[in-house]
Amino acid sequence: MNQHQLSDKLQEKLGFQANPARANSKVISGGTLKAVKSRRRKSTSIQLAPPDGYLNRDSFLSFNLKQPALDPQQVTKVEAETGLPLSLQKDLAECRLDSEVARLLFYCFRMVVLTRDNITIKLVCDYIEVAKEKLPPPKSPDTFWSPKRRRYLSHLNKLRSEIQRNRRLAENEATERCISDFLKYLEEGWGLN
Repeated sequence: MNQHQLSDKLQEKLGFQANPARANSKVISGGTLKAVKSRRRKSTSIQLAPPDGYLNRDSFLSFNLKQPALDPQQVTKVEAETGLPLSLQKDLAECRLDSEVARLLFYCFRMVVLTRDNITIKLVCDYIEVAKEKLPPPKSPDTFWSPKRRRYLSHLNKLRSEIQRNRRLAENEATERCISDFLKYLEEGWGLN
């Protein structure tokens, strides 16, 4: 897996935006929304922003397309932004992880991030609408989960369990109901129990 390959798959399968405008993205780390830091970009590099416009870190993911190997720091940054550990990043880059499951992992991870503290949890109801729009469920969850896709169910179920645990942080009934609706959406629409 190299930098060019991973950056291509993040764009193709997850919908990451190449060289985005800073004004279209916000950082959600630390419980508040703030601006993305400005960093100079070399002509041989590419910066990527998540499809939802929210970053977990204070800057875009950066890839040097002339440097073939990924460094450990980049792997950590991609994991912090997408929720995909190294093994799933490799699966994504090598086309074993398809776009539907990759997007499902990404948006479930985002829900975990948003429900993690009592400040960002206020964004949950609005974010769920974005996630549902970008993540239409399959026509038949039973046939969707082929043997190749089932290997990712354990990771998805961990994320779903974490969202369930974080539901206790909801400060009001409306937010708790939104989280419950998302969990129901995962169960009924995607077959995650």
